[in-house]
Amino acid sequence: MAEQSQSVGTMAGRVLLTLIGATGLIVGAFEPWVKGIPGWKLNAGALYKQVFVREPHIFVTAGFIALAFGLLAVVGLATSGWLTRLAGAFGIVIFILLWIQLYLVGAKTLPGAGVWLVFAGGLVAAVGGG
Repeated sequence: MAEQSQSVGTMAGRVLLTLIGATGLIVGAFEPWVKGIPGWKLNAGALYKQVFVREPHIFVTAGFIALAFGLLAVVGLATSGWLTRLAGAFGIVIFILLWIQLYLVGAKTLPGAGVWLVFAGGLVAAVGGG
């Protein structure tokens, strides 16, 4: 009986952490990232080259990538958790790539709240997938 309640508690914790992490990834996509530009309007090139410009097409934005990983984390609930861990890891990678580009440009300001939400959501999703 104790084993069954432990597995239910483990599953509930996994679901809760996954949903919190996915929420961070998804909400972070709509918050400001760099120079007041929200992630869903920031060109995806900001992750691999020093171009911090607005993009009119949502499907080629950095925020769309974060949004896709947030949805992938939720889909990972249907698997053993490896998809959720992968989505969380990629959320962390988004954060690191943007920081590298900001460092290379010599930016004197920190990135906006959206990037931090993506990072935190990625961390929580990665933990929740395990």
